Amino acid sequence: MSINEVGPSPAVRAGASRGVGEHFAGDLRQALLDAAVATLDEVGADRLSLREVARRAGVSHAAPAHHFSGKAGLLTAIAAEGFGMLVRYLAAVQPGGADEPADQLAALGRAYAQFAEENPGRFEVMFRPGSSIPGTQTSSAPAMPRTRLCTATSPAASAAAGTPAHPPAP
Repeated sequence: MSINEVGPSPAVRAGASRGVGEHFAGDLRQALLDAAVATLDEVGADRLSLREVARRAGVSHAAPAHHFSGKAGLLTAIAAEGFGMLVRYLAAVQPGGADEPADQLAALGRAYAQFAEENPGRFEVMFRPGSSIPGTQTSSAPAMPRTRLCTATSPAASAAAGTPAHPPAP
């Protein structure tokens, strides 16, 4: 299963040009969210601008203000939508087919890592320490660099990777 199968609904006419005085036909809020996620994937949260999001959605630069209370509101909506997507994605894994809890956890870990790799901008907004959303910074730690995530599936795989299967006892 791909994350695209459980993603948000596609934007209607995002980026389509309209004549003067014509209103956006479709779900403008979702079109703005989709444009923002595309922008996040390219430039990250720190360089995201509402003006660029509006341009990508094919609406006036003032349009985002009718749906979000600024950049922080837009990023919060993206994170909320992302958590819903992640829940649906993890639920679709159905790790119950594995007998061992460690195998079930590994299946969920792989799905989580796949979500992160397929949705880098959304994942950044959802989980990065030192969030760029004004008023929500909970850590002074710098943002983590984007890296590929890896999960070991068994003790043998852990040994092959040179990592212990279980953390050493204290």
